Amino acid sequence: MLHRTPAENVPCVDEKSHIPALDRTGLSCSRGCGQPVRPLVCNRRQIRAAVTSSLVIMKVSGVVLLERSHPEFEDAVLRVRLLDVSQLDAPSVTMAEVVVRGVSHRKGEERALPFSLETSQVPSPGADLSVAAHLERVPATEPAAVRRGDLLTTTSNPVQPSGGEGIILRLTQV
Repeated sequence: MLHRTPAENVPCVDEKSHIPALDRTGLSCSRGCGQPVRPLVCNRRQIRAAVTSSLVIMKVSGVVLLERSHPEFEDAVLRVRLLDVSQLDAPSVTMAEVVVRGVSHRKGEERALPFSLETSQVPSPGADLSVAAHLERVPATEPAAVRRGDLLTTTSNPVQPSGGEGIILRLTQV
């Protein structure tokens, strides 16, 4: 069924194409015709596409390298964080985090553990963002606690506010 937008007096899209018209009051036509979208017409894929297209999502991906020189371990916990490090003399703000449990490594082998971080938080203009990794060889009771034998990133790994791909994180034993 076609209908017309009041402003343009031109045919609007058919009923099945109204899904991109998500607004704060609910689903309605994006062309301004005011026609509501009936939930029975849409499917989950269309709703998900409409919702995610209306959100700003920053994506950061890369790998954490486990090098030949790293000690052997089993059942470790790897935490990779996207941090806003803009504030001087203040702790960084975690914008996104991924936790991988059950990480194992044999001395003399080399592995690259992929990671992907997503956030809907919009960094402030001029924000300084960085990615950091912490591998807890023996999982701690307090998640952010660094203990002897853990592996950490010890260099700055800057990320653009628009996101980034192909980031390589190298770990150093403490």
